Amino acid sequence: MKKMVKMLGLVMGMSLMLCACGNSEGEVAKTEKDTPKAEKETENKGQVPLSEFLRNEEPVIFYKVKAIDKEEQPDLYIFKDGKVTEIEGKYVDRTFGELSNMSDEEILEVAEEAKKSYREKRIRLFEEQWAHDIELLEQGKYAPRVSEEEAIEQKRPWSESDEVFLGVTDEDAKRGLEILKEWQPKGPVENTYALNVITDSSGNSAVSEKLIIVGEGEGSGVSTYSESDMLYSLEISEEPSVYCERISLENKSFGLVYDSFYSGWKCGKKTVFVTRVESEVNGICLDTPKSKGVEVDKNNSELEEKLKKEVCEEINNK
Repeated sequence: MKKMVKMLGLVMGMSLMLCACGNSEGEVAKTEKDTPKAEKETENKGQVPLSEFLRNEEPVIFYKVKAIDKEEQPDLYIFKDGKVTEIEGKYVDRTFGELSNMSDEEILEVAEEAKKSYREKRIRLFEEQWAHDIELLEQGKYAPRVSEEEAIEQKRPWSESDEVFLGVTDEDAKRGLEILKEWQPKGPVENTYALNVITDSSGNSAVSEKLIIVGEGEGSGVSTYSESDMLYSLEISEEPSVYCERISLENKSFGLVYDSFYSGWKCGKKTVFVTRVESEVNGICLDTPKSKGVEVDKNNSELEEKLKKEVCEEINNK
């Protein structure tokens, strides 16, 4: 008996919450929280606040990676015109060492190649996952919609939530088939983001900063259940597929890969979020409560929901 359960919902290949990074050589040991305000101002002298750094006219490239190490394979985050595009390292297919020896222009060309690779692989994966259900729909092999009592009497399969599958209407079968046959990968796409400064007890200095990213997901909105060459369930979500990610920027992290100097922050225990700079002195620092275009001490979940609504409106207005 062949069983198949599929759900293509909110997909993007990145986790919703990012923790990150091991200690790398040269990282600052003391935390922002432990640093007195006067010392912070001295440390940050000559450095550019994150929000200002991201407003550069040229694309700004950040790297999310386990450690500042030439052998690691980083994810790319490309900021431009108030948006950010994320590309997983497995599609970039370059080590940190290889990227460190490239100019930003060359890395952006690599990013374009990675986008094509992503779309090609997503199409192949989609076709593998959904070919059987598309075939069943085309052949009309789906259980007709019935009442719960009738479904139980017919001994139809049960879902993991202990609900019997009631079947598929002709209308949903037709619409679901159209959606599945027309689906195309959207990503990597430009996503909306916000910066949320978390202040110390005085409210004057940042102890951390949250980067919240929200964008259109890859989901088709169709979920199915098939068994023994029969489709028993097909549901179509009316809500847009939305992708969310939070990155917590806290303790400073910096280091060299060949001749390139990288500066940024640890964002947990096993990842750093860094960008290439001229030197440690000319690096970047957290925003302050007075920085332009940032949120201050906002509830991250509420801020994420606000961004979700904005993204959903953009999707619906397309």
